[in-house]
Amino acid sequence: MKASIAHKTKGRMRLKTPYNFTLNEANGVKFALERSEGVNFCKVNMLTGCIVLEYDEGHVSSIAKKILSLNLKDFKDF
Repeated sequence: MKASIAHKTKGRMRLKTPYNFTLNEANGVKFALERSEGVNFCKVNMLTGCIVLEYDEGHVSSIAKKILSLNLKDFKDF
């Protein structure tokens, strides 16, 4: 999944994606990211395509890899 950092502070970031998520996609992305080690909170905005994450600083690399590995097609029937 494509995403860029729109805003970042220690332990929190807002990602901007080029997608308008369906409900299934938004729920799937939220579920997948919340299950990732180091993620404490995730909120997905269906209309803007933004994702807000609260996370542990030591897990930035693994969280980034998880985001890049997500495929929205996997969440069509979520």
